[in-house]
Amino acid sequence: MASGLTVVVPAFNEELLLREAITFLVGSVGVLGIPLEVLIVEDGSADGTGEIAEALARELPPVHVVHHVANRGWGEAVRTGIANAKHEFIVLSPVDNPVTGPQMATFLRALDRADIVYVEQVEAGQSRILAVYSSHLPAAQSSSRNDRTSA
Repeated sequence: MASGLTVVVPAFNEELLLREAITFLVGSVGVLGIPLEVLIVEDGSADGTGEIAEALARELPPVHVVHHVANRGWGEAVRTGIANAKHEFIVLSPVDNPVTGPQMATFLRALDRADIVYVEQVEAGQSRILAVYSSHLPAAQSSSRNDRTSA
């Protein structure tokens, strides 16, 4: 698996938001200087989500698309994204609230000491690292944290 970042974006009936969200995500995260893949998992949408996703993949080099023939739900879309990710680090991002460059910088800094970082957005522009989990740290050092970052 290549070193870099795959952002998995599950998408079901998101034709109204998808183009803006993916364009924003690529522009915001792409400036971090790490190899980037944005993997849209089109989950059997009944609207134009699939066509928009394919157009974005043609227009924006880091964007790739995987299609489900029928809707299989968020969990299956996430599993499909993880199974098809080409980079070492994987982040999940919803269409209606895409991750930002500053949020990704926070994730990446935490990864030097962890295998899994759980982060939530606490308010517009503010993220908080809630937990850091590591298989190579003693259990006492894997901990909940409240590091904040501005997005």
